[in-house]
Amino acid sequence: MKAMTKFFSLLLVLCVLGSCVLFTACSDKPEEPEEPSVPAKEADPETTVQVEGGQIAGYSEDGLYIYKGIPFMAQPVGELRWQDPRPAEAWEGVKDCVEFGANFYQPKSAVGEPYTAEFLIDNDLGISEEGISMNIWAPADLSEAKEVLVYIHGGALMSGSGSIEIYSGEELAKQGIVCVTFNYRLGNFGKFACTELSARSDSGGSGNYSLKDCVAALEWVQENISAFGGDPDKVTIMGQSAGAGLVSMLCVSPKAEGLFRGAVISSGNSLATASLPTLEEMEKIGDERMNGKTLDELLALSAREVSLLSFSGVESYCIDGVYLTEASAEMLRSGKWNDVTILTGYVSGDISLSGGSVPSTKEDYETQVRELFGEECLSAYPSEGTEDYAAQFEEIYRDAQIAKLNYIAQLAAEGGSEKDVYIWFFTHVIPGPQADKLGCFHTADIPYFMNIFSAEREGYWTQADYDVGAMMAGYLVNFVKTGDPNGKDINGEDLTAWQPCEQADNYLFVAEESEMRSLTDAQTQFWTDYYKEGGNILF
Repeated sequence: MKAMTKFFSLLLVLCVLGSCVLFTACSDKPEEPEEPSVPAKEADPETTVQVEGGQIAGYSEDGLYIYKGIPFMAQPVGELRWQDPRPAEAWEGVKDCVEFGANFYQPKSAVGEPYTAEFLIDNDLGISEEGISMNIWAPADLSEAKEVLVYIHGGALMSGSGSIEIYSGEELAKQGIVCVTFNYRLGNFGKFACTELSARSDSGGSGNYSLKDCVAALEWVQENISAFGGDPDKVTIMGQSAGAGLVSMLCVSPKAEGLFRGAVISSGNSLATASLPTLEEMEKIGDERMNGKTLDELLALSAREVSLLSFSGVESYCIDGVYLTEASAEMLRSGKWNDVTILTGYVSGDISLSGGSVPSTKEDYETQVRELFGEECLSAYPSEGTEDYAAQFEEIYRDAQIAKLNYIAQLAAEGGSEKDVYIWFFTHVIPGPQADKLGCFHTADIPYFMNIFSAEREGYWTQADYDVGAMMAGYLVNFVKTGDPNGKDINGEDLTAWQPCEQADNYLFVAEESEMRSLTDAQTQFWTDYYKEGGNILF
């Protein structure tokens, strides 16, 4: 089990990095946005709407009203650096919201395998503690209220932005839904807790600031999205990698109750988390990390100085009694979570990030399986009858992920939930100069879900990619509209019927075409016992 724990610790670290893997150093102070390389859009008076704080205007394009850089909460600077979100300061007149706001403070991005520019923040937007804003793509037709998708970006809670190209809501909004992205606090700004901070907190606790900002964004959507033609009663949230972790926490946060009706969780489902540190444990760690400094001294530090503080040992989330009251597994088991319909899955590259050895002989295969999963696993995945031990070893990891998601559905059912859980496993390889080497890497499913085919890979896209995009975007739009992914793709073609998961661990296998698959009875029984007996939960 030690080897397994080490394996999955490394896997988790690598996987949650999301779309920003390589970084360059931050400057001594927050960077201001550079001059844009293309002229800014002109605000269209026809798009003017009233929101909390004042009036804003966006621009119109391709049948959409588009708004960028909307202030949905006060910028967390000065005394607000580590405080619960506050309402944005009101403004006079009409605020032009036609350009993305700055990225929240983080290292600048640098292109590197496998992530090309469309997966990374735009450095030209600058990085700043005043980098909290929201973006909305809405159909210009306001004749009836439309369903809403709120996308939460990934990046290990250290990097990323709602302005990254692959998160654009433009193409999905053309299918008749309202799409929202936003920025939240990252790194040391998003998780620091200490005794003195908790004493000053409005909610009585510190930490969880990334999660708190997500709740603030969803509350803003509830109060304001109708101005953009959205229906506040029909909100779905979606996140990938670290964003998937945030979606998972929102599913169990009492503060998020009633703010959404569906959740899409990609490459990072945390709903089976068995434990989280308490606020007191986090405060103790935070007090030690202050190294004798007072809170006021920390608040006086520059953003760069805060980003360089060593907060090692500080977890991303804690049980603060307000935003999180119990670990997610217990919340599901007891029926106290925000019971919603779930669409969740992984990509094939999520199981190949460890760099661990792959068995090539029968002896190596049996030794590794016993060490990682126990003797019983060999009954479900016997070495007899196979000649490709590496492929069967990979199959075990894939099935472990599928079964873990099915286990989440079982936990929810134990708590009385009657909501469906739909599972996918995505294997289509995104094209590029080294596609054969890179395979279906972490985050490679998102361009297909969002139907975004960047010019960064111009010359590589094929009709197969466009077809997979029409399929995945179709499933997603259907889910946002009805809570059921089934129906037509965005081109009007019939989709493969996607059945919600059952005891047989059934899931949608996505390649150039999709099909329903399931585990054998022996495999299903093994994983059911494995997780119920406290086996390691995959990321």
